[in-house]
Amino acid sequence: MKTITKLVFGLLLFNCSCGFLSADSKKKILPGTYIRIAQNEFGHEYDTIIITLINQSTKEYKITHKWKFERIVDGQQLDPEYRVQIKSGVFDDESGLLGEAGTLDQFSFKPDQKLMTNGPNQYRKID
Repeated sequence: MKTITKLVFGLLLFNCSCGFLSADSKKKILPGTYIRIAQNEFGHEYDTIIITLINQSTKEYKITHKWKFERIVDGQQLDPEYRVQIKSGVFDDESGLLGEAGTLDQFSFKPDQKLMTNGPNQYRKID
């Protein structure tokens, strides 16, 4: 009986510590450049999100979103369209999410896979 109690306690302690470690590792992976490339019948989309730390004590980050779209109409590729947005966001330790201030978008992170997700969009960290 004591062995089972120790095992359950050990598993519980391990589970709790993993949560704390993942929040720290998410904060470490946060700053960087993330990319996403998508293609469909309407064209090619290139997404780049650059996250930089603004204020460590308030966990505030600058989110620069660069977007390029190469539209295809009747089999012909048109001139590319570009867009740049600069926003700010705050990292929440409890949820492990980076919340964007203006649109309320939330970015989640998988540090072990170097991935960031925003809804259905998945971005790979390149630096």
